[in-house]
Amino acid sequence: MIKKLKIFYVYYDLLNVMPIHTYEVIRELAQKGYYIYLFGSIKPNSEIIKNWKSLNIDLIPVLSLPVRIIREIGFLLSVFIKLLFYTIRIRPDLIYIRHGSPSVVGTFIGKLFKTPVCLEVNDILIKRTESKRINVLKKKWVMIFEKLSFPLAAKIFPVTDGINNWICSTYKVEENSVLTISNGVNIDRFRPDDVEESRIRYNLPRNACIVGYLGSLFHWAGIEYLIDAAPMIISACPSVLFVIGGGGEPYCSALLKKVNDRNLSHYFKFFGFIKWDEASYFINSFDISIIPAFFNNLESGISSQKALAYLACGKPVVGSDIPGLGDMLEREGVGLSFPMGNSEALAEATLSLLSDRDRLKYISKEARRFAVDNCAWEIKVELMETYFSEIITNCNR
Repeated sequence: MIKKLKIFYVYYDLLNVMPIHTYEVIRELAQKGYYIYLFGSIKPNSEIIKNWKSLNIDLIPVLSLPVRIIREIGFLLSVFIKLLFYTIRIRPDLIYIRHGSPSVVGTFIGKLFKTPVCLEVNDILIKRTESKRINVLKKKWVMIFEKLSFPLAAKIFPVTDGINNWICSTYKVEENSVLTISNGVNIDRFRPDDVEESRIRYNLPRNACIVGYLGSLFHWAGIEYLIDAAPMIISACPSVLFVIGGGGEPYCSALLKKVNDRNLSHYFKFFGFIKWDEASYFINSFDISIIPAFFNNLESGISSQKALAYLACGKPVVGSDIPGLGDMLEREGVGLSFPMGNSEALAEATLSLLSDRDRLKYISKEARRFAVDNCAWEIKVELMETYFSEIITNCNR
């Protein structure tokens, strides 16, 4: 294992918001002894930064303007200037970038100073621009910076095989430079806990059969399919209670209206936003967790951190048959999948677990075991380490 390497970590995101993936990878690398220089818009007084005081992490603030139109341009200019300055001053061993427009800046500087660059790719960006109906210029910009940055990267880490296949088929990159490393989970934060205590915490009935969801409430979450499935589940299991955590307007209000219009309010409980530090407690109140997500033409597949958090808490998952989710649940025996958008199949899968408590208990143990043995962030970062060693050695030849 390589220790004491200097790594520049670059990411572009919303103001003062850090993706879970970014936070966990940085934390694991720092705990392993790497010196991390974080280039991002996170504020120095953020709670996240305060939690890192004992680790080898230096924050290099990057300009992030509040006006969306000029935010990306300002961020790119700031990243270029600061990366150039600190590369000359510190000479990092590796530049690691959460893929986006900064990739073109980072790979250029990496090429200029013969510093290897790794790109972490979480989505097919051009597909996202199509779904948002962004203008032609935006789509062309995405294609340009990806054509420039992907071939210059020493290693590309997509989080799904779908993204991996798309990169290899769309751009001129060597297949051995692209390696899928799926998302992980913090198995210390998300772990099994006393169900009764969790239910008392949220004023939930002790003896209910709780089917739960925690996450953003947007159109792709598919909660409307759970509402459609509810009458069938209720008729077979009258003690069921559907517990929903998370926010997102206008979808949250629309879901509440749909529940009320169907006279299902007695069986649904919406909690709104749940703090990150409370997430594990909330999940532990469930008997079964649900991911009824719905995506049109999702070529990338998904690497669901939500599913991994459920599994780490020992909760079986009933999820849509989206590549990366449904196949994982069935293959590992940690839940059941159903055809995306099929409420009747969702109800049948849920009832098949609720009606067999012995099976539910067995799957719960398998879920935790699978998360610990295969999905811990420590395991994911150790895999990255093996490739860091390889590319740094090759670069120094």
